[in-house]
Amino acid sequence: MGTVEETSVQDHDDSFPELILHDVLNHIFGYLNAHDLSQAAKVCKSWNCAAEIEKRKRGPQVIVLQALEDCVATGFSSVRQIDKDELAEDFKLSLRIKPSIGLFFTDGKYPASADCDSVPYEICVAHQWTQPADCFYVAIESLGVYLNKNSIRGERNITVASFLPTLPEVNYIIVETSAHCIEQYFRRSDSLLTDISDKLFDTASDHVSLLIFVYHWRDEPTLKNYHDDFLSKILDRITNRYDSGTYSLWGGAVNDIFTMAPDTRPLYHSTSFCAISISGSRVKSWCIVLDFRLSDTEIEEKLKNFEESVILKFSSIAFAILPSNGTNDIDKTKINIFNEIFSSTPLTCVFNDRSHTIFATNSFNSDSDPELKHTHCYAILILTF
Repeated sequence: MGTVEETSVQDHDDSFPELILHDVLNHIFGYLNAHDLSQAAKVCKSWNCAAEIEKRKRGPQVIVLQALEDCVATGFSSVRQIDKDELAEDFKLSLRIKPSIGLFFTDGKYPASADCDSVPYEICVAHQWTQPADCFYVAIESLGVYLNKNSIRGERNITVASFLPTLPEVNYIIVETSAHCIEQYFRRSDSLLTDISDKLFDTASDHVSLLIFVYHWRDEPTLKNYHDDFLSKILDRITNRYDSGTYSLWGGAVNDIFTMAPDTRPLYHSTSFCAISISGSRVKSWCIVLDFRLSDTEIEEKLKNFEESVILKFSSIAFAILPSNGTNDIDKTKINIFNEIFSSTPLTCVFNDRSHTIFATNSFNSDSDPELKHTHCYAILILTF
């Protein structure tokens, strides 16, 4: 018996230290930010292998920004270069993933002492110093923003940013256009709609997640009609391209949109239509549409049924878009119900005006011709990487 044990230990002696090394590395690498993890991956083959395993564990990351947003209010041009570099370095060290997309959500407010015409524009101006390589930024202004149960208030120089990870099994497609291009499309019948559709729907994936934001035109009825017609054509193409249950759609009309693509000039663009497609074997999504006139008990029951039907992981993230009569009339009850049921899933809430359109799918609706545009409703999207 002693001989058998002795042989067994000897047989595994060569691999035993390596197994311990991987266990130790996996534990240590869990504490590293994205920059340090990339540096560690360059040390040797074993470290590279452990670093790749750690990268694949990580999903989206949600960050509440304060220090950098002080520059939005004061004007980044007045900040010394050494301070810019320090802020950019701090921001880089806070990222635990290599992001492909950064979604910045703001309520459009700023301190009384600030000089801002457009907060999404100022966000792009400030964050040009922090933009990771190959990361696309989208800054979105709505009536109000919450992260879980906490209000994200621009008057306190606070913005919430949701970063979506760069992963081999995940594909991102981003399309955007301006009001001028949409107007010209209807006046000249050019190829804008076809170009956007061909790019956005160019995927062989079995399932796709679509996030769409459009600018809400308050005082320009002609442009509003153009945008409404354009959006309807996009939604028609979505239903023609995808079968019910093979895609999730989430988004709505917002107050302002600015985008910043990597390595482009000019750096930032005023955008009136922005769509993001997410597909690949590594990502799944589910969406639910709820009538806000339902009682809290009814909503709780529907969300519990929804929770039983989705796959939640450590890498799951949620977005909600809700109607409101204004920033002083934001009903946080719906947020609290979700947070109680999905307690481990970070939820970014965007509030829009009740006159704004929300568009979303019900993931478990088998209707062959689903309704995608909604009023008197709110929509929740869950992404799991």
